[in-house]
Amino acid sequence: MAFVTCSQFKTSQEEQDKKAISAEDSLLDKSSGEGGGKVTIEKIKEAIAGDVEVAVKDKSGITGKGSKSDPLTLNLGSSIKVSDEGKVEVVADNVANIRLVDASGTRVLGKIVGA
Repeated sequence: MAFVTCSQFKTSQEEQDKKAISAEDSLLDKSSGEGGGKVTIEKIKEAIAGDVEVAVKDKSGITGKGSKSDPLTLNLGSSIKVSDEGKVEVVADNVANIRLVDASGTRVLGKIVGA
């Protein structure tokens, strides 16, 4: 059985508090120069960039791990093209039976039938 003295507990708590304050401080955008700053999406992205990877299902058409060195990319092949404006063009000669689904992937919105 281990015993912890009040002094050891206090020291441990202070160390944890310092680490938490340091982590929170790195998320603050202090560009305004007022007060302590504010947490912004950009700062959160900066803090986690390169630290998070995602698992991608095989044959999903998505490649990469989502890390800074291996970002996620969509493998469209030669049948589908996306313009700079975000418009999708389907080359019907190269495709057959494409299902259009919602973001969850469960609700079918339509079907493109090609050659």
